[in-house]
Amino acid sequence: MAVDLVTKMWSKTVAPIQSSDLKKATIEQQEAYQITVDDPATTLSTILADEDLPSVGDRLGTSYLFCRSVNVQRLGPVYYIADVKYSGEVGLLGFNANPTSLPPELTWSDIETAEATDEDFDGNPIVTANGEPITGVTLPIVDQVLTVKRNFASINTFAIAPYRQSTNSDIFAGWAPGTVRLIRYNAVSKNSSNDVQNITTNPQSTAYWEVTAAFQFRYPYRTTNDKAWYSRVRHEGMYVKDAQGRITRATVSGADATKPVLLKEDGTRELDPANAHWLEFKRLGSLPFSTLGLLS
Repeated sequence: MAVDLVTKMWSKTVAPIQSSDLKKATIEQQEAYQITVDDPATTLSTILADEDLPSVGDRLGTSYLFCRSVNVQRLGPVYYIADVKYSGEVGLLGFNANPTSLPPELTWSDIETAEATDEDFDGNPIVTANGEPITGVTLPIVDQVLTVKRNFASINTFAIAPYRQSTNSDIFAGWAPGTVRLIRYNAVSKNSSNDVQNITTNPQSTAYWEVTAAFQFRYPYRTTNDKAWYSRVRHEGMYVKDAQGRITRATVSGADATKPVLLKEDGTRELDPANAHWLEFKRLGSLPFSTLGLLS
């Protein structure tokens, strides 16, 4: 039992070109094949596996259209018709336009996080009626998020990894160095091969990649641009430094302190909550975000 002959009958463009955003376009292509077999008992799997009949995932010529479905109908004991449908993303200029030449799609949105603070909106210290600092107060911070979608001929996931632990060292989307983080990077293969293992180990084997990346922008509240993403904690502890530089246990009313006390920048005791000192810690590295190629 085997396929005797597969013959292409016709092809047509179902939707010449469609675009919802005037940036990218989609095309659908349809083909028909007639198939004859040498034995009425030939199975459908044998027909679908024939090398002369397109398979789901196959690329249509040099275009960026891919086979989405193959519908085989039996019209006689040894005669079949196969309807093959392709679709894909192309440029606005035509059928063979490279999707990697399309401009990026940009979407701005918001995200809210809670950050520790000891000041109100006007800069006044958050204290009790007796001047004692109140701990655990957080301030809602609303950051902007830019989501970028763009096609690439290839990707390097290892090279992307350091960006997840870095801020921008260059001006990115109009924002100063140190204010932007990469918070998400997704890539979907638009491939013409069913060899998943090959695509995983060799990203260049796919036709192209649809990449979606998200960036979070942090305004430098009460700090400088380069420290916008630093961790910020109030300087306090159970030990204090005296005038001679010796470190001893903090005391309150002659007894050992049972909770942290405020400290000045040099580690000595701070008695005025209005002068609370904050420590800032660098958590992220710095890399040029322009090299990601997402906006240019």
